[in-house]
Amino acid sequence: TSALNASATLTQPTTANNNGRITIAASGGIIAGQSASYTYIWKKVGDATFQPGSVSQLTNLSNGTYNITVISSSGCEFNIPSVKLEALQISSNQITKIKCKGGTGSISVTATGGTIAVDYKYKWFKNNVEISPTTSTITGQSEGTYRVEIRDDNNVMVSENYPLTDPALLEIEENIALRQNVSCNGAGNGKIFITAKGGTGAYKYLWSNGSTAQNPENLIKGKYSVKVTDAKE
Repeated sequence: TSALNASATLTQPTTANNNGRITIAASGGIIAGQSASYTYIWKKVGDATFQPGSVSQLTNLSNGTYNITVISSSGCEFNIPSVKLEALQISSNQITKIKCKGGTGSISVTATGGTIAVDYKYKWFKNNVEISPTTSTITGQSEGTYRVEIRDDNNVMVSENYPLTDPALLEIEENIALRQNVSCNGAGNGKIFITAKGGTGAYKYLWSNGSTAQNPENLIKGKYSVKVTDAKE
């Protein structure tokens, strides 16, 4: 009597349908002279109501992990390793935003599921025009709307859009009306008032006299310059 052996062949579900399929092929495990037949016990992890009966093939299956036990008519038993059905999907993404106006950012995506032997096929578009990268990550990209299309070996495709936007230009304005000149020669009561806008996040100020205030006070006569940086430095 040859040992009982069984294997599973899968067809992964597509993204829009519960159309996965598992087919079991069993052989051996039969005592000489007995007729060959097999019983199939199916279980779906996390779903106690899944009781399809003793069949060698199931169709219209959804995502999930399936355990199948095959029993021969001679009483031999074989447990097939867990079978996972997972439709192709974009499971995560990582976007590096553009730091400064006119700069560049990057987009990286992770695909899971579907039917794949080596790797997925990637196609990227910027503003609906195909661009050259064919990998899961694109770098050095300027402002625009990006779309990735990912296909598996069965040509099942998923896609997603990702915008990269320029932050507003970081600008400085002085409020001349509020400027206070020194009251007399040698005095130290001057004031400068400025407003920063654009950029990203909170601002930091560094004046030529070392002050880090937005609106420095107690200034003596002279010329002053300021460097303003935002959260992206």
